[in-house]
Amino acid sequence: MGNFLIGLLGALPDCVTSLIYLQAWRSPDLLGPTTVKNLMLAMLLEVFVVLAAGVYGGSAARADQSTTRRLLTFMAVTLVLLLFVAGFALAFGDSWWPVYAFLWLFGSRCLLLWLHPGQPRDNAFRSTMLCLGSLGAFILGAIITTYIPWPELGVTPEFVASMQLSGEGVWIRSPQTVLVFGVLYFALIAALKFKLGRSRRALPTSAG
Repeated sequence: MGNFLIGLLGALPDCVTSLIYLQAWRSPDLLGPTTVKNLMLAMLLEVFVVLAAGVYGGSAARADQSTTRRLLTFMAVTLVLLLFVAGFALAFGDSWWPVYAFLWLFGSRCLLLWLHPGQPRDNAFRSTMLCLGSLGAFILGAIITTYIPWPELGVTPEFVASMQLSGEGVWIRSPQTVLVFGVLYFALIAALKFKLGRSRRALPTSAG
C-alpha cells in the first residue's frame, strides 16, 4: 500500500469526525439536542483516547512485537480504558454512547499505526509524534475556542434551551465553543496523521 494512500486512510476517520462536528455547529437540528450533547461529551473522552493511544503506541513500537502481540496489546489497553469510560457513562446516565464514542475515537487514532507498521524505530517516532501532536492540538484548540468568540450559526438560544444543559462555564453558556473545538481539533489530527502516514522514513538512520 502506497504511503500516500496510507496517510489518506489513516486521516479519513478524523476527517469524518471533524465534519460531524461542523454539521452539528451549522445545523444542529438535523442531529438533535441529544446527539449534540453527546458530541460535547466526546471531547472530554478524548483525554482518555490520547492516554490510551500513547500507551498502545509505545508498546507497539517495540521490536519484539509481532502482529498477534500488537493485537493483544490493543485489546488489553482498550479493555482497561473501557472500564473508566463505562464508569464515566454511568455517571452521566444510563446511555452507553460514551463507550461507542471511545471505541470510534481510539480505533481512529490507532488506525495509522496498523496501516503503517514499518520499522520499530519509525513506529516509535510516529507514535510519539501522534501522542504529542494530539496533546498539543487539544491544548491549542481549548485555548483558541475559549478566548476567541465564535458565531452561533445553528446553535441558537432556542436550541441551547432544548439541550437542557446543567452547570456553568463557557461550554454550557456557549455550546458552539465545544463544537468548534471538535472541528479544529480533529482536522488538525487528520492533517498530522496524513503527514505521518505518507512519510517514508520517520527518523534518519544514525551513521555507523
